[in-house]
Amino acid sequence: MSDQICKLCKTEGKLQSSHIFPKLFSKYLRNEEGNFARYEAPHPSRKNVKFQRKIRQDSFREYLLCAKCEGLLGEIERRFNDVWYGSDLLPTQFNRRIWQLKNIDYTSFKLFHLSILWRCAMAKNKGYGGVSLGPHAEKIAQLLLNGIPGREDEYPIVGQLLIHDNAILHGLISPPYRYKYKGIDLYLITYGGCEWYFPIEKNNLAELKALQLKSNGSLILGHMPVKKSVTYIRLNYDVLPHHRELLIERYSGLSETYNEWLTGMDL
Repeated sequence: MSDQICKLCKTEGKLQSSHIFPKLFSKYLRNEEGNFARYEAPHPSRKNVKFQRKIRQDSFREYLLCAKCEGLLGEIERRFNDVWYGSDLLPTQFNRRIWQLKNIDYTSFKLFHLSILWRCAMAKNKGYGGVSLGPHAEKIAQLLLNGIPGREDEYPIVGQLLIHDNAILHGLISPPYRYKYKGIDLYLITYGGCEWYFPIEKNNLAELKALQLKSNGSLILGHMPVKKSVTYIRLNYDVLPHHRELLIERYSGLSETYNEWLTGMDL
């Protein structure tokens, strides 16, 4: 334990060793020996190479929260887990390009994702932190403390499923990455079988408005092979850095999902 100030409620007390990425993802990250595994992408030109893993001895933790706030976020995580992993919400067959998920609890679902974004901003270890929210950090903290998700266009949530071996790749977590998509600054964080996109500033980009989590509990999700994802390109250290940036700039997953949504034929 550490006697410091809670990053969320700003009270002084013993801080908990908090997960940056919730513990509920742990079972998808452990290898046969019970250690945590981190995926590493091989070069796309290598034929018949499996998506590989590097081993970690522990998950991602820092002293961030008091016991009360740890419990508060823990309840948000429990509700997300019940929906995401404890129901038949997610597709198991991928013969369509997009899905419309319905009847999601907008409040708890959005607060869950905002809690991860916020924790990444609070983390000292830039290996899995590195989010700079400026004044938005305190605004998001207040949303979490008060259980208020905000409007659907206020810190919107957009997701894309990652597919590997014809299944959702739940066992992949990647640190936040900030990049521009059609001139809009986004944070991208990978967990829960998806790339999640967080535009911080308000924008009028049609793709984001169409695909973002709606206050009526609906969410449009596209899917893509993991080897075509921004996450894969970022993890691929065999590609020169400037080539990685060029590939990411050409990323079209969101546009493809949006175009399918426009047709109205795949829902």
